[in-house]
Amino acid sequence: QNKITLLQREQPLELETWNWVKSLHEQFPLQSGYPFFYVPFDDVMKDGWLFKLVESVKDKQITLLGFKDLKKMRINPNRGTVQIRASSGIDWFDMQIEIYFGEQKVTLADAKKALLKNQNYVELGDGSLGMLPEEWIAKLQPILKFGRVQGEQVHLSKFHVSLIEAVADQLDDEAILQELWEKKQKLLNFKEIMDVALPTNINVTMRHYQEEGYKWLHFLDEFGWGGCLADDMGLGKTVQMLTFLQEQKNRGSNRTNLVVVPTTLIFNWQAESAKFTPELQLYVHRGMDRRKDVEIFRGYDIILTTYGTMRSDIELLRKFDFHYVVLDESQAIKNPDSLTAKASRLLKSKNRLTMTGTPVENNTFDLYSQFEFLNPGLLGHGDFFRAEYAIPIDKFQDKQKSEELRKLVYPFLLKRTKEEVAK
Repeated sequence: QNKITLLQREQPLELETWNWVKSLHEQFPLQSGYPFFYVPFDDVMKDGWLFKLVESVKDKQITLLGFKDLKKMRINPNRGTVQIRASSGIDWFDMQIEIYFGEQKVTLADAKKALLKNQNYVELGDGSLGMLPEEWIAKLQPILKFGRVQGEQVHLSKFHVSLIEAVADQLDDEAILQELWEKKQKLLNFKEIMDVALPTNINVTMRHYQEEGYKWLHFLDEFGWGGCLADDMGLGKTVQMLTFLQEQKNRGSNRTNLVVVPTTLIFNWQAESAKFTPELQLYVHRGMDRRKDVEIFRGYDIILTTYGTMRSDIELLRKFDFHYVVLDESQAIKNPDSLTAKASRLLKSKNRLTMTGTPVENNTFDLYSQFEFLNPGLLGHGDFFRAEYAIPIDKFQDKQKSEELRKLVYPFLLKRTKEEVAK
C-alpha cells in the first residue's frame, strides 16, 4: 500500500488518437485551444453525425462511455437488421419488411416517416434511437416512397420492378427472383426480348434498330405497360408504330386504336399508313362536319385525330374502349394541369403509348405528365415528383436523384440517337 506506480505515457499514440478525434467533426480543428472537443446539440444529429461517431469509435475498438448519462439523446447500440419477404400478384408485389434493433422492432410506418425526412435514425419503443443501416437507406427510401404501406407490408406496382430488384439479394422466393431476372434481362438486352416476326402485309423493309423498336413495343404489350418511343426525329418512329399496330390487327379483330397528333402531322400519318400499312383502315376524326357517333369507330383500325379535337370531343371519345391510344409529339401534354393533358388521361384503352423525339424539352418535370398518361402512379404525385426529382436535378444537378429517376423510367422509354444508329 506504500507502493508508487509509474505509468509511462505513449505520447505518439496519444497524439495519433487526439488527431483522429479532431478529424471526426469539421468544427473540432477550430477548437484546439481547449482540452476537449464539443458539438452543439443542434448539430449532433445533422447528417446523422452522432451515428457516424458511434460507428467510427466501434471500428477503432474504443470503448464509448457516457450514453446513459445523456438526458436528451439515447442511442440503441444494436446495428439495425432488415428482413424482406415478397409475394407476387398479377400487377403488384407485396413486400413484408421487418426492421429490428436487437429486440426492438421498428414499425414500417415509423421507418417510412424517418426515411422521407431523410433521417438515418428512428425512435424505438424504449425511447432510444436506432440507426438505419446506410446501405439500406438507398434501397428502402424509393420503395417506401412509391409503395403503399399497410401494416408491415408494402404494396408496390410492378411498374417499379427496378426498385424491387435493388433488394433482390434479400429475397429467397425462387419464383419472384426468376420473374425479376427475366424482366431485367428483357429490359436491358434486346436479344432477350421475345422475337416477334414482322407482319408480312407491310410495304417496308425495316432497319435493324426499327425492328428492335417494334419488338420492344411488343415486350411492353406482353406486360401491359405503357411506353414512350423517343427515338430522334427522322429515325422512323411512325413506321415502327404502324408496323406494331398492323401486327396487333393480325392477331385479332376489334382492335380500334386512337392516334392523336398535332394538326401538322395528320397528312403525314395518312400518307405513311397508306404507303407502309395499306391494310389498316384509317378514319380521320376532325373538322366542323365530323361525326359525333363513336359507334362508327368500330369499322376502323386507326382513328386519327388532333390534340385540339381530342380536347373538344373528350366527352364523346371517353365513351369508347380503344385497344391502344397513341400520342404523337407527346410533349404536347407536358403540363399535367392543361386541358389537353387532363383530357388524354380520361381516354379508355387496353394500353397507351407515346412518341416524341424530345421527351424533355425544358426541364425534368416535362416527363411527369407524359408518364402519368402512360403508367399512372409510376412517378408519384406531381408535387412530390417536383420536389423529389425535378428541382434537385434541374436546380442542383443532383446525380443520385438523376440516377434514381433513370432507374424508374428506363423500362418504359426507348431512345436511340442518329449517331447510335448511323452504322
